[in-house]
Amino acid sequence: MLTIDPKKWTGEVSMIPSKSIAHRMILLGAVANRPSKIYNFIESDDLRRTVSAVEEMGARVKIHGRTLEIEPTRTFQKEPRIDCGESGTTLRLLLPLVASLWETSFFTGEGRLPERPLQTLVDVMEENGVQFSRKKLPFKTQGRLRWKKVSLPGNISSQYISGFLLSSIFQKEDCEICLTTELESKPYVDLTLEAMETFQIRVEETPHGYKIPKNQVPIGNPEIYLEGDWSNGAFFLVASAIGDGTEISVKHLDRRSRQGDRKILEILENFGAEILEDDGILVKGKNLQGQEIDLREIPDLLPILAILATKAHGTTTFIHGERLRYKESDRIQSTKEMIEALGGVVQETADGLKIQGTGGLMGGTVNSYKDHRIAMAAAVASQICENPVHIIGENAIDKSYPGFYREIQKLGGKLCPQP
Repeated sequence: MLTIDPKKWTGEVSMIPSKSIAHRMILLGAVANRPSKIYNFIESDDLRRTVSAVEEMGARVKIHGRTLEIEPTRTFQKEPRIDCGESGTTLRLLLPLVASLWETSFFTGEGRLPERPLQTLVDVMEENGVQFSRKKLPFKTQGRLRWKKVSLPGNISSQYISGFLLSSIFQKEDCEICLTTELESKPYVDLTLEAMETFQIRVEETPHGYKIPKNQVPIGNPEIYLEGDWSNGAFFLVASAIGDGTEISVKHLDRRSRQGDRKILEILENFGAEILEDDGILVKGKNLQGQEIDLREIPDLLPILAILATKAHGTTTFIHGERLRYKESDRIQSTKEMIEALGGVVQETADGLKIQGTGGLMGGTVNSYKDHRIAMAAAVASQICENPVHIIGENAIDKSYPGFYREIQKLGGKLCPQP
């Protein structure tokens, strides 16, 4: 358990690189025609799983400081045995790609990953040549994935679409993905398209999906630079907005980014915060007012926005967050429990939460349920608590941001590990 005292943070934070972009660059680098080099790379538990996976596929990876060099796979003979850990991104992006290249493969995972949605992806792959030993992890695949046209829902997981986009490179025909519903979390698919463009793969976006021409080869890129992560940056931007006397300048965030969570700035402005930009981004909270927030494009922001909502006047309503039930935790339920544990007023709905702003929180003990975003949000909440915040399962942050607590200490935060 970790205890964080209600002490104001001030200073600068240089944001770590985007985990979402790094996953995609590593996977494409592993199947490109020549080596690639990725700069500004920082390891996390999820990225270690993707690196381990491509090594199991036959790629050679070397990490020197913050530079990752990848020598692509040259042989597709050995059956890959891929342990995805708790990384849903590793699983969903790799599964169609691996099945396109290998006759057989084995996938496993841990934590809540075996329970997270995969059925639709499995069904579509079975319709196109792949057999699964069972419907949930762990399982073995048999048969090559071969497809020209597939229909996929856009409202379950954008990673299904990204996985098929990556697998299209190794099909023998022109490929088309048709979306049967409106695409949610589209920015994550846009990140996949951007990564494919980096490796010189052309994709045409259509009114109802995507078309990918055949006979394209991923061209290895020796100069890939990872941009800052807006999903993780949001925690410090909100911390700066809610803390009286707190001023945190967040550096290395690109407002032109395709990352969907860059919308955090628009949301903060809608709450009434002031956005100042110079060498970094500094947010100052004024008379914050509750809002209605649609989570379809920004599901990962719920926990930290819930903390913001407790500081604001009035009610903040979060809608269209059904898919959050299947994250590292049931993130609607775990966010509700976090707010209640800290003394806030919250009501759970079928697709989100309603939070009554109280201007601050009391403090208390929060169970992270091994969910990195719950642990990080609880830490930020200490900025508006009267008493310390105790976090059970604090090491969940290693999934995406291992240095998070060190950054808090640099800003003047007081952290006390408990036995």
